[in-house]
Amino acid sequence: MTAAKPRPREELLLRLVSALADQPRASMGQLAGLVGLSRATLCRYFPSREAMMMEIFQEGVNSAEQAIERAHMGEGQAQEAIQRLIQELLPIVELYMYVERQLQLEEEYSTVRTEAVRQTLIHQFQQWQETGALRRDLSAIWLCESLFALLGKATRLIRVGRLARHDAPNNVFTLLWGGIVHP
Repeated sequence: MTAAKPRPREELLLRLVSALADQPRASMGQLAGLVGLSRATLCRYFPSREAMMMEIFQEGVNSAEQAIERAHMGEGQAQEAIQRLIQELLPIVELYMYVERQLQLEEEYSTVRTEAVRQTLIHQFQQWQETGALRRDLSAIWLCESLFALLGKATRLIRVGRLARHDAPNNVFTLLWGGIVHP
């Protein structure tokens, strides 16, 4: 099980998110340098910081929606579906989680689209619980949050070179699955 690589536009946005996480007040020129572009090139992609932030938001939510769709969570056993979900979310989770963090900082916990993403996952975890595939003593919300926490940590470890990209999906799945199936 290996994680897919992000598309080129996603890759640029992921690099920008990483730079913004490290230096949230960085200017467009500073951000350009942090992601390996000239200021002029970055401004060709995004004419303003506001336009850049809007695209980060849109792509973060779009990517999460598409990842969930590609995972075909309603097909097959819970174990295989969760493995597919991890495979699909891992390359884009940092982008999506950045969107959620920004909404929290602005005291808007979610938007209609981010809430729909979260509710889709929670609902699927609840279905798996109802069928007995997952333990019921932990809420589906907690299981969903645990998934995102593990994915987020894995992406940070990949970024700093402490976890190999090809090992990440299995590591996340093994730890998550070990905690969500019946004891």
